[in-house]
Amino acid sequence: MTCCLYFNKQVDEFFILKHKKFSAFGDYRMIAYFKRNEFQQRGSPRAHILLWFDKDPKEVVGEDMPGTIQRIDALISVDPEKLQCVKNQMHKHTFTCYKRAKDENKKCRFGAPFWPMRETAVLIPMPKEDSRRDMLRRKFADMHRSLEFEECDDLDLFLARHNVRSYGNYLNVLRAGITRPRVFVKRTMQQKWMNNFNPWIASLTVQHGYTIRTGTILVRDVRGRVREQDQQGISSLHCDLMKLRDEYPDKDYTGLMKELGIRMLNAVEMSSQETASYLLNLHMSESSRKVQFIPTFWPHERRKVRKTHKQMEEEELAED
Repeated sequence: MTCCLYFNKQVDEFFILKHKKFSAFGDYRMIAYFKRNEFQQRGSPRAHILLWFDKDPKEVVGEDMPGTIQRIDALISVDPEKLQCVKNQMHKHTFTCYKRAKDENKKCRFGAPFWPMRETAVLIPMPKEDSRRDMLRRKFADMHRSLEFEECDDLDLFLARHNVRSYGNYLNVLRAGITRPRVFVKRTMQQKWMNNFNPWIASLTVQHGYTIRTGTILVRDVRGRVREQDQQGISSLHCDLMKLRDEYPDKDYTGLMKELGIRMLNAVEMSSQETASYLLNLHMSESSRKVQFIPTFWPHERRKVRKTHKQMEEEELAED
């Protein structure tokens, strides 16, 4: 319980960023946030935090985003001289890096080692219609493998070793190897294993051995994302809620969530710190704005489609 409370106190320190006068990020004051606590298999807690900052440059996602790049360079660093304990921010491959790998050519799902860059840049994926794409994708894989297993002191020497004639061609290789718009932070060859971090946040956690990964999410079109989710259908969690509603028609949405939560807690094992979080009534997730689930399907259509197991069994018996 002591460890659990201590971790929550540490995380709460970050939210001084929303203070209008004393924000450690200066003009980039936090105006909204979403936080979710999780527990690793060995029981250690970690927090995923999504922050929205003031003075958004409101730039269309593309490769011409000077305001966004200026903000990234102001808040994110990979310079080891700004750290008191460098080893905490150095990426080291573990089994979790490859848990989604499907073949023997394993790739770190975090993208490590990270690509060296002369300047911070936002790159857009190369169009599939481009005739150079397949060839450059193979070069992307070869160069990334070389970046991981071979040492090279200089970016120009690294490019020459792989017959990449210019820095512009190097950027084309990166465009061919990505599937969505990505931010590439300025870094040298010696910083290829360094996780992105914010110096102020790193200074808070240096005494406790925490690793801080800081990044930037590029949002193209929220409305497009909503349409995509609508086409995919509702999540498995809400499918389970629909089943529970058929079993317990007298319960409201809150009651169904409690019933589902009890089933989940009875079905999984949890660490002592996670158990302590529930006993201490600590919030697993917090947000500065209310999050409301909005069903995107017609109720009468759902009633036609959704059937209880009992109804299906009765229909099978009737057919027999």
